[in-house]
Amino acid sequence: MRVLLVEEDLIAARGITLMLKSAGAVVDQTDSGEDSLELLRHYEYDIVLLDLTLPDIEGFEVVRRIRIARNDTPVVVLSSIALPQARVKALSLGADDFITKPYDKAELLARMQAIVRRSKGFSQPTVRMGRLELNLDSREVLVDGRDIRLTGKGSHAAMPNLGIDPVPAACQMVQAFQTVVTRNRQPLDPAVISVTMIHAGEATNVVPESAEIQGTARTFSTETLDLIEARMRDIATHTAAAFGVDCDFEFRRNYPPTINHAAEAEFARGVMVQTVGEAAVHDFEPSMGAEDFAFMLQARPGAYLIIGNGEGGHRDAGHGLGPCTLHNPNYDFNDDLIPLGGTFWVRLATAWLARGLAAADVSSPSREFNA
Repeated sequence: MRVLLVEEDLIAARGITLMLKSAGAVVDQTDSGEDSLELLRHYEYDIVLLDLTLPDIEGFEVVRRIRIARNDTPVVVLSSIALPQARVKALSLGADDFITKPYDKAELLARMQAIVRRSKGFSQPTVRMGRLELNLDSREVLVDGRDIRLTGKGSHAAMPNLGIDPVPAACQMVQAFQTVVTRNRQPLDPAVISVTMIHAGEATNVVPESAEIQGTARTFSTETLDLIEARMRDIATHTAAAFGVDCDFEFRRNYPPTINHAAEAEFARGVMVQTVGEAAVHDFEPSMGAEDFAFMLQARPGAYLIIGNGEGGHRDAGHGLGPCTLHNPNYDFNDDLIPLGGTFWVRLATAWLARGLAAADVSSPSREFNA
């Protein structure tokens, strides 16, 4: 994730930058509104964090000019102004979120990640275009993120005996982690451990002092996730000891399960059938994918559904191998889905509102619906 931080307070900027970099983000920072607009003209960012109080122009003006330039980069306003009018003004100008200072850093990061995911937008890339899919089961996926930092002793690459190299320890850990799934987990309980980032060193002639491993573990069972955490911690600790390096192991449980509510899921399915026909509506199997929509389903009854993006026929020649899965740099949204998706949402909202009005006529309170 590449972040543009526009913050006048240098102490606050330093704290946010350190927090974001520890989460793997690349951060460019400026305290000038004009400079931020210039940076956005020349570089692509995943998100902008914008303070309203800047030395040259107001943050509101920055948001306005970003949107006038037809730049759709998500903008999160960070403000010490708690007045509702400030929030309404920022959002009406085109900001994607408004967070009042002081704020919890973990919450800020979570909201940023959710906004970036939503801004990318996605449809299921390997399902035939026009098919709507819905999972009516209450299967759970529990998702964690983890960081492992190994600290050894740096040295010249020509004299590794004078240092303690953390890289072999990191490589050994990555291989050993896979045995948690193949040898420790109950075979009928789904689980996956994916190491997605290893970083160590910057130069070819230097044995690095430290190495960092990051990744994710996913399962449908709390007990299995407990087992994965315990075994990974054991493997990391004992492998580090065997190689003579220090190990800092952090295991974070980030996402709750995405659980559809039965009544709302059935209601959405009925609208799907009305929109595309029974033959194009299918149940999809439980997925290890995580969703920030899970938090909404915890707060309100609702249903999570997907729409097929096609099998790659819409993609331009030379645009990489297809069809592409989510998070592939060559993923290409199928614009032909826009009329179908819009039609479905209008019909869903209309049907749900009509149901609520009917319930009101008989003095029966209706439930709020998320989709």
